[in-house]
Amino acid sequence: MKKIVAIIAFALLGNLLNAQDLTGTWSDKEVYSKKLNGFYNDFVGANAKYVYSTGKVGRDKLHLVAHDKVTMKEVASVALFDVKAAKAKDPKKYKGIHYHKSIVFENTLYVFWLIDSKTKDELFVESFDSKLKPLNPLKKIYELNSSKKRFKKSRAFYNG
Repeated sequence: MKKIVAIIAFALLGNLLNAQDLTGTWSDKEVYSKKLNGFYNDFVGANAKYVYSTGKVGRDKLHLVAHDKVTMKEVASVALFDVKAAKAKDPKKYKGIHYHKSIVFENTLYVFWLIDSKTKDELFVESFDSKLKPLNPLKKIYELNSSKKRFKKSRAFYNG
């Protein structure tokens, strides 16, 4: 009996001595409007000073937003490549372009865009510094001839 009481007392004392307190702080309430500042879509990445996210303003305009890592206040925002405006200028050049991925490094951010067509896949990139100032405009960096047409024919034959 003494052993059971000692084990229970030890368990209770051990639990009280090793207990942890959970503390948290909430940021201020922020109101978002689809027309003014848009809604956040995705967390892109972080470096030592900033946390980056993407968001849409309206239907087609994609923005990259930098937040201070400590206070989470919006520090900078930049409109990414405007697909609608580019299609209006040169409809054939950017037909089918869509946002692919963003990669964050300490001093540079790379935003990748992709065009998937029946005959080829093209990869474009634009770059920004850590404060979202543009370094390089949109530029094609890779092109791959694809055989999607052949693949679709073989898949249709296989499926019956």
